[in-house]
Amino acid sequence: MLAQNAVAQQDVDNARSEYAAAQASVDQAKKDLDDTEVRAEIEGRVGRTQLEVGARVTGPADLLNTIDRVDPVYVTFRPSSQQLLSWQQQPRARALARPGSPLEVRVVLPDGSTLPRAGRLEYVAPVLDPATGTQEFRAIFRNSERLLMPGQFVRVRLVGFARDSALVVPQRAVQTSLGRQFVYVVAPGDTVVTRDVQPGPWTGDRWIIDKGLVPGDRMIVDAVQKVAPGRPVRPTPLGDTTIAPVATPAPRARR
Repeated sequence: MLAQNAVAQQDVDNARSEYAAAQASVDQAKKDLDDTEVRAEIEGRVGRTQLEVGARVTGPADLLNTIDRVDPVYVTFRPSSQQLLSWQQQPRARALARPGSPLEVRVVLPDGSTLPRAGRLEYVAPVLDPATGTQEFRAIFRNSERLLMPGQFVRVRLVGFARDSALVVPQRAVQTSLGRQFVYVVAPGDTVVTRDVQPGPWTGDRWIIDKGLVPGDRMIVDAVQKVAPGRPVRPTPLGDTTIAPVATPAPRARR
């Protein structure tokens, strides 16, 4: 009709404007309809619904639900400042305490079992937490069996650190009393004396002793409740615990 001059150009322009406005309204209505269904951009487990159907939503600050990623999962831990300092003083240990290192992170579950797969160090905080004075470490684990749950407390073992010429003793041999830690040592003449020790890291059921023992010391491991300082004993090798008390030389080991 416009080509035949049967309609005014102004009427055509008005019709086109009305069509564009109507199309914009349709597009907005479609977007509003799509927004009524919330789609998560991550995979995980949905938590408890915070707002039921029919509840009034006032804005982006209203929390509808939460999603926790369960595979992979992160495990965070904070070594002590003493342990961090020890690692910094050893070049090999310092290289392992970095993201992407070959250090293995093992998780001990609350029932005492060990997670079948190891994790890898994925993040190390660049600064210490001013509130606790500790440094945050984070390891990543595959979790297809869902053995690890968000918020769960576990114990962490780091596999890969080594110490040459370390003195290790069974953990049960170390006694604690009035804030001090000590062991019973068999002195010359087969009499018992106490020796204050400073335990360091532990591995398995053994404790690394940083101070207090020297190679060759004979230490009582079992039946410590039957001994007392100054009392004579008859030492027996650790392999035969039928005779008490038992003494064994402090061995050298590698962690």
